[in-house]
Amino acid sequence: MATTGQLRAALAILHADVDTVTEQVWDQVMSGDDISGVEHAMLAGLLYRVVGAEMRRSLASAPDVGTLEDRARASGPSAVAVPGEDLHGQAHFEAYWLTDRIAELYRGLPTVPLPLAAAVYTSEVTRTLLRIHRDMLGNAHPNAAHSGWNTVMEQLDHARALAHTAHAASETVPQQAFPMGRGPRRDIPDPGLPQRGVAVITEQRGVQSREPLRSSECRTP
Repeated sequence: MATTGQLRAALAILHADVDTVTEQVWDQVMSGDDISGVEHAMLAGLLYRVVGAEMRRSLASAPDVGTLEDRARASGPSAVAVPGEDLHGQAHFEAYWLTDRIAELYRGLPTVPLPLAAAVYTSEVTRTLLRIHRDMLGNAHPNAAHSGWNTVMEQLDHARALAHTAHAASETVPQQAFPMGRGPRRDIPDPGLPQRGVAVITEQRGVQSREPLRSSECRTP
């Protein structure tokens, strides 16, 4: 496990703006006094994002498909084995991370766009399925019932309904046009939406209701 000093050194080499991130983190309400743990998680999270963005730029800047495929193979977890890596735990964590990443896309919007709402549910389904798979690997009776299946089915139903509604709306409602260089407003705070988290707005048959997802903790299996 990297130390706080090592993380700070790596971020300094990459010229990451640690001070701005630190200010945002400590402006949030914390549930305890785990100062050193929060600092370590903050620095590790920032490094994860900086390096992840660098890898994305490396792939996106490929001049042709062949080069892109070569770079993807060189960087992808399916092709490169890392000694000691917890494959199941990392996949589970990254599914959790994706859920939070999607939540950031709708933060500040007056309502959650239906495609993003469906995406949140599917990312939660992925996380739950990974947990079920891990649990079944260690089960002497792999066909035994798992409590997570009910959650998976419920979330898949929600995702399908939201996707169906979004698809139907896209075929019947003209897309809203924005002036050149402008997009949807993101400066409208909505107390009904979490600034961070995975609660979504379900819109079906003209009814809008706030419907929180199941747990979105980042515990690994």
